[in-house]
Formats: sequence, C-alpha cells, structure tokens
Amino acid sequence: MLVARRAIRSAIWMFAESWFGLIWGFVSLAILARVLGPDVFGVLAIAGIVLGVGGIFLGDTLTQGICQFEDLEPGHTNAAFWLNLSLGILFVFIVCAFAAPIASFFDVPVLIQLLPAMAIISLFGTLSDVPEALLERDLEHNKIIVIDTVIGFPASVLTILLAINGYGVWSFVISSGIATVLKTIALFWKTDWRPSLEVKRQHWSDIIGFARDTGLLVILNEIESALPRFAIGYFLGERALGLYSMAMNLAGQLSGLIMGPLSELAMVVVARLQTQSEQLRRMLHQVFNVTTFVMYPAMLGACILVPIAAPFILGDKWGGVELPLIIAILIGLRHATGDFNISILRGLGDTKTPLGILSIGVALLASLLPFGIQFGLAGVMAVVAIRIFATWPLSAWFVERRSGYPMRDQFIIGWRSLTCAAIMSASLALTTLFGFFATWPVLGQLVGLTVIGSTVYLFLYAMLWPNRLHDGFTQLRLAFQESSDEALQESRTLATS
Repeated sequence: MLVARRAIRSAIWMFAESWFGLIWGFVSLAILARVLGPDVFGVLAIAGIVLGVGGIFLGDTLTQGICQFEDLEPGHTNAAFWLNLSLGILFVFIVCAFAAPIASFFDVPVLIQLLPAMAIISLFGTLSDVPEALLERDLEHNKIIVIDTVIGFPASVLTILLAINGYGVWSFVISSGIATVLKTIALFWKTDWRPSLEVKRQHWSDIIGFARDTGLLVILNEIESALPRFAIGYFLGERALGLYSMAMNLAGQLSGLIMGPLSELAMVVVARLQTQSEQLRRMLHQVFNVTTFVMYPAMLGACILVPIAAPFILGDKWGGVELPLIIAILIGLRHATGDFNISILRGLGDTKTPLGILSIGVALLASLLPFGIQFGLAGVMAVVAIRIFATWPLSAWFVERRSGYPMRDQFIIGWRSLTCAAIMSASLALTTLFGFFATWPVLGQLVGLTVIGSTVYLFLYAMLWPNRLHDGFTQLRLAFQESSDEALQESRTLATS
C-alpha cells in the first residue's frame, strides 16, 4: 500500500476519533466540571507538572526513533522497550521519595498519595509504547483508535460515576489505571510483538542517539508548559490554575480537531517522503489549505460563542474562565501550526532546529512572565500568546529551508479563509449584540449561531472563490472514497488468505 493512501486512511480515522472525542469530551467535561469544581482540576494540574518530568525520559522520547528509522531492526524495538521500562521503574522510586516534600511545597496534602499512584500508572503505560509506535510506523492508526475508543469511553463513564459518588480527584486515578492496563494488553495483542534480549550495541546507540535530541525537545516542552502553571499555582492559587488548565484544555481540544491528527501523522509521513521533494511540497500545500479553511472559522467563531457556551458547559463554579478561554483559543490558531512545523522538521531528520526554536520560546516566556503575573491570569495568558506568535515565523522559515515549501505561502495561504471567517465572526457578534436569540434556550442559541456562522462562511467563500471551494470538496470526497476502497480491498484480502 502506498504511503499516501495509508496516510489518508489514518487521517480519516483520526479525524473521526477527534470529532467523537470532542462531542463526548464536552459532555463528560461539563459533568465533571460541575461536580468537582476548579480546585480538583488545579490539583490535577500540579500533579501533571510533577509527572511531566517523567515524560521527558519515557514514552515517545525513546520510541519516536522507531517511526523515523528507515531501516528498523528487532534490536531497536527491544532496546527502546528495556530502556523505557528501566527508566519508568526509576521514576516511580523518585516520585515516591519526593512526594511528601512536593505536597508540602504546594500545600496540597493529597499529593502524598496521589503522585505515587499516578507514577505507577504511567509505568504500566510505558510497557505499550513500543507496540503503539510500531502501529504508527505502519500507519495503522485505525487499530489504535479502535482500542482507545473501546477502552476510553467506558473509562470516562467510570470517572463520572466515581466523581458523582464522592471520590474526587481519585475518580481520574482509578479509571485511568484500569484503562492503562487494558490498553497495554490490547496493543500487545494487536501487534503480536514481544520483547526479547536480542539487542546489539549499535541498537542501543541508535535509540539513545535519536532520543538525546528528542529528550531535550521534551524537556523544553515541559519547561514551557510548566512555567506558566507553576507561576499561576504559586502566586495566584489553585482556583486560578484550574481556570487556566480548563481554558487550555478546551482550546486544545478544539485546535486538536483539525491539527491534532495531522501533527501526529506528519513525522511518519514526512519521514517516508523525505527523498521525494516535489511530492512532499505538494502534500504540505494541500494540508495547509485544508487546515486554514476549517481552522479559521472554527476558532474565530468559537471566540464569539464563549460567553454563552462556557457557563452552559461548565456551570456557575467556573466564573471568570471566559477571557482566558478566548485567549487560549486565539493562541491555538498558531500553536497548532507551529507544532505541525516541528513535526515536519523532525520527520526530515532535523532534531537540532526544533531545539533552537523552543529554546528561544522558553527564554522569551521566562523573561516576560514576571511582568505578566502582575496582571493576574489574563496577563500570564497574554505572555503565552506573545511567545507562540513570536516564534512561529521561525519554524515556517526552517520548514522552507529543509523542505522547499515557501515560508511566504504559510503566511498568505489562508487569507481567503481568514477574510471570510472575520466577516462571519462580525456577523455573529452583531447577532448576539442585538439579542436576536436572547429568548431562546442556551442550547438553541448555540445551535442557531453555529448554523448562521457556517452558512455565512460557506456562502461568502462560494461567492468569492467558487472554484476553490468546489475543488476542496472534490478532493475531500475522493479521499474518503479512496480510503473506503482501500479498506474494502484489505478486508477481501484477509477473507481469502
């Protein structure tokens, strides 16, 4: 099967999961937010800061080489597995040793028990990282998605039931532990891969060599993520941290609908096409066209709906989340494409440039945070926004140097979509300002505004650039048809074998 066809099939499966995840995610999040409140989410955010340190050395850090290596040998997978397991066990011991001091520092006693429990769960998660990486390498994301859905949906239901019955923060820990164990078993079953001691010195060297730059990249990502969270948690308290975490989570889910699957696929697909420059540039052009067409109206329209949607989804306990959420959504406009650029560079084998870009970003964030914290939560989020928009041009320039895809195109490729999305947003703002739906139920208002926004956007695009809109829908239809035909052919092959 050609790389492009496998990529299309994987992308369709991943988009389907994203949309299902968004719908169910909003429902479950609305219930949990109302039941638990910001303080519990703040505690989880603090635990995430601590456990994020383990992510520097575990998981993708050691297994991404499996996706990138052109000549993968069994020794590579074995080396990645045993390194992952060894570091995971070491991390559990370290967390157990420092749980009490960390709980005392943040003045959150529950962290004494919470951190060791979550560290043990992450250890079980590392066992399945190699099987999952093997499926990703073969662009068999559909198998991963089925496993995630079959296990994840009941797990989230269990979280809700436990929360309603008063388990608080432990609702997440219990359901996460069960889901992690089941997913690990399922991934080993799907790949038929088993670890062995067949490892040569060169295999250790290859895995560690790729992981070295990957680890540094993850360290910088964790520092970048932890800096604002630490500042908010220490200076502004658990509630402010809960509001920040919720805003970034919701905005991340929205931007992840479009760019999440593409960023996840980018490194694997680009690694396969790195010697086919013309096909690579064509693919990048199509990806940026599609993402700007969908992302601009979705993100700008969401900003207009936030004052109505946030209280409806989250409840009265989350007052004050509206402005941080709007800022987080606007951040997502460029953060998502910046992450996509980083994936492209890594797929091309360039692990140094992303380190330089992130280093500049972390330095900028650290230098501006002392000023931003003086203006509270909104000030911190403004600093995060400045960092994202300031470093994105760098990633676009390096993508041009490595792949030949012009930086200029990344700036202007979505101007048509942005123009229509801006007019659409203005029409929604005027609709809400004059209160045309004010007497409707909240859900009815959201549905009505969404229908109006979608209609206005598509109408403007069809009037101004009808050929582009027609071509876009034609390409989408062909992609779905090609994916369906490929899946049918595979099922027939399996049936006759």
